Amino acid sequence: MKKLTTLAFSISITVLSGCGGGSGGSTSSTTPSASNSSSGGSTTLTCNRGILLNSQITGTTIFDEPLYNLDYEYKSSVNTPNYVTQLYADVIQRNGQMLYVNYAPIYNVSAEELDKSTAENEEIYEGYILNSQGLYTQKTLQKQSSGWPYYYLSSSQGLQVSTALFNDECSLNAGKQNFNFEKIDLSGKTIADIFPTNILTGYPKTQDYIYLHNQVGMILKGNKDALAALLSSTATFPAGSYVYIPKSIVNDDYQFYFSESTVTDATSLNDWIQKHYGQLNYTYKIGKVSNLDVAYSVDSSGNPLYEAGADPAISKDGKIYDGEWDVKGDILSPEYGMIFNGELVNYDSKGSYTLFNKSSFDFIAQQIKNNYPSIN
Repeated sequence: MKKLTTLAFSISITVLSGCGGGSGGSTSSTTPSASNSSSGGSTTLTCNRGILLNSQITGTTIFDEPLYNLDYEYKSSVNTPNYVTQLYADVIQRNGQMLYVNYAPIYNVSAEELDKSTAENEEIYEGYILNSQGLYTQKTLQKQSSGWPYYYLSSSQGLQVSTALFNDECSLNAGKQNFNFEKIDLSGKTIADIFPTNILTGYPKTQDYIYLHNQVGMILKGNKDALAALLSSTATFPAGSYVYIPKSIVNDDYQFYFSESTVTDATSLNDWIQKHYGQLNYTYKIGKVSNLDVAYSVDSSGNPLYEAGADPAISKDGKIYDGEWDVKGDILSPEYGMIFNGELVNYDSKGSYTLFNKSSFDFIAQQIKNNYPSIN
């Protein structure tokens, strides 16, 4: 993947038209919070159908080189209850103030297959993001020449970065998350050092996965002989291998996500609550978010409470949508979670958000390929 310059990078309308970005009218918005400390002043951001054509980010950022987040899929087999496990990486790199994603396959999948699957999903998605700032649409997300424009880099200051999710209005508050990373040198370590110590003999808790998503670990654990061989390797990460691990990931607003594919047959929010959660031990509240009525789970004091089994619902234009949401707070905190057997349990982990540099990713990918033969 092309390594981009640390300077602001402008994308022309011609390039956007050729990549599906279209040539419709541009809109401008000024977002001073998007400037990092080395910015020389506020720049008016220009948005074209979700693509920022200029940037307020100056100086260097961690995304000036490709960074790799290990990812996975469970691909169902046609006309059978079986599925194929797949491993790959989301390759994230900055272009101006856009963060683009491409795919690096590792096991049982190709980049072409992942691109095709993403394109098919986006065609039917027509998503919305709702927060206290407003309602944002996600109708024009298409692959560009630099990759899939999933994120914006809202701000960057050393190892502290804020990102937002793609939206047609280019809002830097839609799906915004604030990351505080630490950089860890992996040079000279073995691949076993990035796995929970008991992965071969037991079942680590989600929070025990510091470097990897727990589902990546579970997929590899599905072949115990291959996993044992992988963990016994004496090969070491080459010099210059490192990883960014989040110390905290803070949501500073409530973010609701829904789409045209999640419209329900409920006649009202109360009807939706009764149909889906009337017999379950959840407490729901109906409130206003940017002039839309929303039903969401709350604790005994009536405060919003994230529970993995309790989705929110949104009322819009006479339709009731099933949704997902993020609540305010640090999603890595033990206090951010759901009530299970009377205790607050957080099922998120640092390993879901770690970012490897190319040297460390190449080593991990090759070690997996050496021990896990793909079926395609």
